[in-house]
Amino acid sequence: MIIAHLQAGLGNQMFQYAAGLALAEHRRTILKLDPSWYNYDARQASHNKYSLNCFNIVEQFATEDEVRRIKGRDLTKAERLLKKGARLFKVPSLIDYYSQHGTCHVSYDKAFGPDFFQLPDNTYIKGLWQSEHYFKPASETLRLHFSFRFPPPPEVAEMAEQISKSGPSVNVHFRRGDYVKTASFFEQIQKLPPEEFKEQKRQWLEKVGANLPLPLDYYHRAIDFLKAKHKDLTLFIFSDDIDAVEKEFRPTCRHFFVKGGFHAHDTLRLMSLCNHAVIANSSFSWWAAWLNASPSKTVIAPAPWFPNNAALDGEIIPDSWVRLPAYSAA
Repeated sequence: MIIAHLQAGLGNQMFQYAAGLALAEHRRTILKLDPSWYNYDARQASHNKYSLNCFNIVEQFATEDEVRRIKGRDLTKAERLLKKGARLFKVPSLIDYYSQHGTCHVSYDKAFGPDFFQLPDNTYIKGLWQSEHYFKPASETLRLHFSFRFPPPPEVAEMAEQISKSGPSVNVHFRRGDYVKTASFFEQIQKLPPEEFKEQKRQWLEKVGANLPLPLDYYHRAIDFLKAKHKDLTLFIFSDDIDAVEKEFRPTCRHFFVKGGFHAHDTLRLMSLCNHAVIANSSFSWWAAWLNASPSKTVIAPAPWFPNNAALDGEIIPDSWVRLPAYSAA
């Protein structure tokens, strides 16, 4: 059994499921999911909830006993005494309950290593796994699992038809929301004295690790790049704050600001139907582009992806995608 720890929003959950599925297939075992983070982690935002049930995944949840047995944990002093007593009085059920089994593999913000697929059966994995390398061997199976379980509602089907009839279409995604809050905080600490700012920034990058919203200039340069390759483009612009984007963004080719308050999975569905993509530094953006299986698609992604770890760009952005500097040299 492989147990995948789930956390954060839909895009992150997809990476976590994908890595777990690939490892489970490699070990010829089953994958179970641990969504307990959504019950206990106070840091979760309102958009962070278990969301994978929109897909045709194999949805098996690990029990608390299975997590305890596979993941293992540090025992308290009282529990160590109970375990010692259980051994003394030969109580197998308590010995098993307080014993560690399996492997817990935790990895955040680290480059992929082939040792991932050397992890044994009975492993609990916890991390972001934001690289295609973690699940590439299972890509074909994963595309089946990430097909949408339910048909689109009428308004989504109508927009999907509009996308299909628009000629070369481009999904342009702006991630704002929590990124804007992060940017506001960053602006505040920039006003601090240099040494204090340096320390606050270090703490911010360590604790928050959040991305900043991309500048409009990135999107204009990305669209110019696509216009040089493809004729008669139609842009479909998506955002978690579409009204603000509509006020700021003025593209020079045919475009539509997609509104309607769709569920996240329906927005993902629509974004994935476009022929090409200009994505934000967002796992949601990433998956919308990946779900488009066309070999002729052009996907433009910002570099660096993480402001505090540019070295991971080669891990996150597939080789077939175009890496465009998030900020111009000017």
